[in-house]
Amino acid sequence: MKLKNTQTHRNKNRFIGTTTITIAATAVAATYAPTAEAATFKDVPANHYANEAITYMAANKIINGYPDNTYRLNQPVTRAQAAKMIALAIKANPSNAYKLNFSGVTPTHGAYDHIRALTEKGLFANQTKFNPNAPLTRGQMAKLLVLGYNIITDDNAFIRFADVTKSNGAYAHIITIAELNITTTRPGTHFKPNEPVTRAQMAAFLHRTID
Repeated sequence: MKLKNTQTHRNKNRFIGTTTITIAATAVAATYAPTAEAATFKDVPANHYANEAITYMAANKIINGYPDNTYRLNQPVTRAQAAKMIALAIKANPSNAYKLNFSGVTPTHGAYDHIRALTEKGLFANQTKFNPNAPLTRGQMAKLLVLGYNIITDDNAFIRFADVTKSNGAYAHIITIAELNITTTRPGTHFKPNEPVTRAQMAAFLHRTID
């Protein structure tokens, strides 16, 4: 179900096997355009797994392509790009007084207010460095989506990945997005939490979260 024009605070219960996950839907009022209104990117085939997600995100001004009308599916998404995408998707805006402690992110940066909004909401720690051009990892992506959408985490024993242990800081977030089918990585295989997220993957993950 897509976000509707008006959403009230409510709880959604999703049942996965014997597990119940409650999503605290402190939802954002959002108006989304039909996917048909989006321009297509010349490097996104119609049969690509992320085509629907990319088309939907572009129609709703959540993602942008490049001036040459490419999307660059396999290029890693940067931390700044991911911050902008998530902030736009959840309609997050910073308060006027909130200040960042980061070096390397100035008010002239294109994602400055988006980074500021997510940091104020607690998605990023307001520390000395943000590294806006560094690739976002899959583990970081899971954490941002769960925190951004106020999803209550679940670290039960029903789903496991061979390379994600409980010592991983994003463990509960990764397990939670797996239970909600936000990631389609099969349990028991490798989630690859430290690998970069591609622009195609980020669009697909975010689209499934909105769903």
